[in-house]
Amino acid sequence: YPFGCIAGNKVLEPFSAWIMKKPSDGRVSIESAILAGSQDHIIVPYSHLLMIRRSLVWEKVLNYLLYKKFAPKQAR
Repeated sequence: YPFGCIAGNKVLEPFSAWIMKKPSDGRVSIESAILAGSQDHIIVPYSHLLMIRRSLVWEKVLNYLLYKKFAPKQAR
């Protein structure tokens, strides 16, 4: 089945950033969130816990469900 990956890049707790030592959302590194075989991926400027509440993320998910791409379909 086709799938896409969404990763965040904002850490709210400095301790998480210190422990992970890689770009992350405070819980999951961006590197580990982008899975091999994904049809598309996107990095959003939100933390792991807050990204689900952001309208940008919902817009990107809807674009992916409709077009299999997180970016909106371009008008011709």
